[in-house]
Amino acid sequence: MDLVLRFLGILLALAYVLERARFASVRLRWVALAGVWVVSVYTIMLIFRDGLSLGRVLLVVLAPLFSLTLLWARRQLYVLVRCSDADPPLADCPPAPEEKLFLRASGLFEVNEQKRLLADVPVVFWTTRLGDHIIAAKVSAPSILGVGVPGDERGWWYAFVEPQQVLRLAAGVLYFGPWARQALGLLYARSMELKLLYFTCADPLTLQRLATALQSP
Repeated sequence: MDLVLRFLGILLALAYVLERARFASVRLRWVALAGVWVVSVYTIMLIFRDGLSLGRVLLVVLAPLFSLTLLWARRQLYVLVRCSDADPPLADCPPAPEEKLFLRASGLFEVNEQKRLLADVPVVFWTTRLGDHIIAAKVSAPSILGVGVPGDERGWWYAFVEPQQVLRLAAGVLYFGPWARQALGLLYARSMELKLLYFTCADPLTLQRLATALQSP
C-alpha cells in the first residue's frame, strides 16, 4: 500500500510542476493537455482508417485519463494525506508570541489579492501578540531554458488564521513526490470558505509545538 501511495505522490508532484511552470507565459499544463489531446484525436483518425489495436486504444484513453488526473491533483492540493483519527500530539513548550517556527506547508496562499496553490514550500509560522497566526511561504522562481515559475511570483506569500477560525487539527502522513513525511493538517474557515493547510517538518517536536499554538485559544 505504501508503494501505491508513494507512486500517487510522484504523480501529484509532476502535476504540480505542470501547474506551476510556464513556457512563454503559457502554463505547461495547457501545453501537455494540448499535446495528449492532439495525439488522441489523431489516433482516433487512424482507428477509422486502419482499425483498432491495443496501442491505439490506450492512446485514445490517454487524453481523458490525463485530464482527470490533473483535476484530481488540484482537488488534492497536489499532496496526498492520510490523517489519523487520534488527536495530534501536543508539546509541553508552546512557542512564545512572535517566535518563528520553520516548516514546509501546502495549501492556498495569497498576496496583493492574488492566490496560489503551493505545495511543499518552505514556510515560517508565528503567532502575534494578539493571538493571530501567520504563515509566510517563501517562493523561489527557478527557470531553465525559459521554462519555470514566473519571476513576478517570487517572494513571500501568506495565509492568515485567527484562533476562532480553527476548526480541526489532524496528524497524519503526507505524500509528495517519492517522500512520505509526518504531517499536521489544519482545517479553518476564513472569508466564508473552508480552507486546508498541511504542514510537515523533519523535527516532530516542531510539529507538536505548531499543534499546541494552533489549539491555544
